[in-house]
Amino acid sequence: YKPLMNVIQALDEIDLVETSVGFYDKKTQTGKRSRIRITMGFEELFSDYLITPSHLHKVPIDPIRMKDKSKKLVNYRETPLTRRMRTTVRSYNKLLSSAEISIPFKNTIVKDYLENNIVDFSNNTYHRIFNDSSFNMGGRFYGPWWQTINSDLRKLITINKQKTVELDYGSLHIHLLYSKEGLNYHTLFGSTADPYLLKGYGKQYRDIIKRAFLIALNMKTKRNYAQTVAYVLREQGIFKKNISYKDMLSQFFTLHPKIKKYFFTGVGTELQYVDSCITESIVIRMIKMGIPVLG
Repeated sequence: YKPLMNVIQALDEIDLVETSVGFYDKKTQTGKRSRIRITMGFEELFSDYLITPSHLHKVPIDPIRMKDKSKKLVNYRETPLTRRMRTTVRSYNKLLSSAEISIPFKNTIVKDYLENNIVDFSNNTYHRIFNDSSFNMGGRFYGPWWQTINSDLRKLITINKQKTVELDYGSLHIHLLYSKEGLNYHTLFGSTADPYLLKGYGKQYRDIIKRAFLIALNMKTKRNYAQTVAYVLREQGIFKKNISYKDMLSQFFTLHPKIKKYFFTGVGTELQYVDSCITESIVIRMIKMGIPVLG
């Protein structure tokens, strides 16, 4: 952080960049990010030194990554499995690099979002991250800029100038837990049942309930659960006061006693591995068909 700020300050002092300092008002919970843009003088340097986009590149990074239990990147042993997964991710990235993936920058919704959020549109490749030093934990696909924007903007994404549709596999982890018990969630509760809708909480609380339950699946102890949920919800900008997360869980456990045992066991990363395998199988099929899809 400090070296970067020193560079920005130096560029500002010699009029190569223009800066606008951001702010955040705790009372209204509104603000703007700091913004930086290059000046004409900086642009002229590119011309003077014949710098073109071909001179700008990122150092290739292994698309298969492993983190230990403290969430630090660690080395892993190369195997036929890791080579196969790496080949798949690279083939996927190659397919996407040949496609034009964009959003309408003149759209009011897009402009308002970009005014307050930083999106790195140069980041358009995937990598997979496995957890707990195991290739049976985690493994989800991460990386591209379209994963960092909200659902309103994702609806506006075009691929090769064609509109896209976002498929939502709702309540996937709850379905997977019932599958572990040899049960089908929809057979038990009906095809329209939503596990994240609870008595006394309107639809506006659905996302909060979902986040609270996913946190309970990822934690290995109930200790500091409420504080953890509150912290995460604040980070995501959806925190609401006077909510009892214990009451939410109590209601949920009453409705779903068959999967209660999985909560606070850290099973979340195991479920992430299962859904990452589902994603990989879809990706492999789309690569063979030459159809660019976004995960």
